[in-house]
Amino acid sequence: MNGLGGDPGPAPQVPDWLLASEYAVLLFADRRSFAWEWLRRSAPYRAAWRDREVGEIVPSDFGLMKLEDPDLATPYARPIWTPALDPRVLRSTAADDQSASSANLLDIRNFAEFVSVAVDETNAEHWLLSDGHWVIRLDLHDGTLLGGPLFLDYQIGGLGLKPNQPLEIACMY
Repeated sequence: MNGLGGDPGPAPQVPDWLLASEYAVLLFADRRSFAWEWLRRSAPYRAAWRDREVGEIVPSDFGLMKLEDPDLATPYARPIWTPALDPRVLRSTAADDQSASSANLLDIRNFAEFVSVAVDETNAEHWLLSDGHWVIRLDLHDGTLLGGPLFLDYQIGGLGLKPNQPLEIACMY
């Protein structure tokens, strides 16, 4: 795009659905990668990416916290799905007691090559840690990892544990 509101240029090339080589990487990926491969081929999403600087594009309309370049395939893309679409998000807040030993502080800079972040309108941080195949999603609703190491409290829910059911069994389903 030329920055003057003119022609945004040609649309990115759509990957070929029929080439098995386009999918080999998915043999080692989770469901989020399959969702990304589907979304990045979508004409409305590709148009939104192309027009992202000239229009009012709402990433959550596509299930994302922020738009991701559709030319980036798995394992190079780092789409951050909304918590509504991706319920396997580790919810966290800054711990009340920040006097924890440095061994217990999360310093996101230690994971710089694996990390992507989106900050929403409430200043909640939506973190994605990924090697391109496997993902850890962390939402920080109070505090910031952008300012340096932080001691976090985590909320783990949705395990669907029945009374007296071991955690290992619940995680298998």
